[in-house]
Amino acid sequence: MKMLITLDFPPEHGGIQRYLYGIVKFTYSKEDCVLIGCSVKNILTFKELPPCIHTFSTPLSGWNKKISCIPIFICFLKTTLRGKKYEIECGNVYAAIVPWLASFFLKKINYSVYTYGTELTGLAKPSVHNFIIKKILCKADKIYALGGYTAGLLKTTGIKKKTVVFPPRIELPKYTGNNPDMSILHLLCVGRLVPHKGHSVLIEAVSMLPDNIFWKCVIVGDGPQLYILNALSAKKGINDRVIIKTNVSDDELWKEYEKASIFILPSIIDKGTEGFGIVLLEAMAHSVPVIASNTGGIAEVLDNGSCGVLVEPGNAAAISEAIKKLYGDINLRSALSQKAYNRVRTFYAW
Repeated sequence: MKMLITLDFPPEHGGIQRYLYGIVKFTYSKEDCVLIGCSVKNILTFKELPPCIHTFSTPLSGWNKKISCIPIFICFLKTTLRGKKYEIECGNVYAAIVPWLASFFLKKINYSVYTYGTELTGLAKPSVHNFIIKKILCKADKIYALGGYTAGLLKTTGIKKKTVVFPPRIELPKYTGNNPDMSILHLLCVGRLVPHKGHSVLIEAVSMLPDNIFWKCVIVGDGPQLYILNALSAKKGINDRVIIKTNVSDDELWKEYEKASIFILPSIIDKGTEGFGIVLLEAMAHSVPVIASNTGGIAEVLDNGSCGVLVEPGNAAAISEAIKKLYGDINLRSALSQKAYNRVRTFYAW
């Protein structure tokens, strides 16, 4: 039997949430167990999920989900003391605090940890936080990495544990063609509204597009930069064409992919990094040509540029030029889309 301990899971939105949901959906059975630390506002929604899933929250979990590790820890101890044996997987290093602490009270507990990238940057710097994180990872029986980039970050931290590259997989949509009306260029970007996703660079880039291109840019995501990005669009005089959509369901997101002419992931390095870019797989699966920053694990996903256009991180002019190039070259769009779809189908599909 398997047990997943996680602080990230639907109905919350995000690439990590979809990654872990896919693992549960396709590799877990009803006999397995999923312990989720969630915020108070989401606990009722979680009740709609399958019986193998159990949710935990505290009055302070809405402020910080990590506090939900306390009731999860109590449940974990009770379950272990009853003699139930699970293969324990932890959705991230913070969820791994539960089995790591329990190992001080119980006999040896084997657990594995999923890693993504951002949480590993800066671990070489001395601090109490980094010391504990490294101890948790070093005690793990196995560490999963999203891709080669994340595996490389683990090596730089000096953590010499067995690392298994386990890239994200997605369900291929029924709709696999993409032939949008290019009379209006539909640009799409999907990602949490935080600085390292580079949305401000994207807004700068689209503001440079020439008047003879009729375009609309949809940004799908939630996060603390919502008002900053709206203000930037207004300052550029393009707030009527840059639309930020929050609280978007999976069905609504899929419709955005189907309408998209070009998908853009303008990530930069700023207190975070793009360990993989799961949204790239979703765009590629919908046969949408991709423009993305050459940072983190993005080049790995796009096969070093054979499945999309790679640009310098933070370079708005380069993104603008790439948009114009794809807009004017139907053969290039078609070739990139086909290669991208084939790559997803071969390497990243359940």
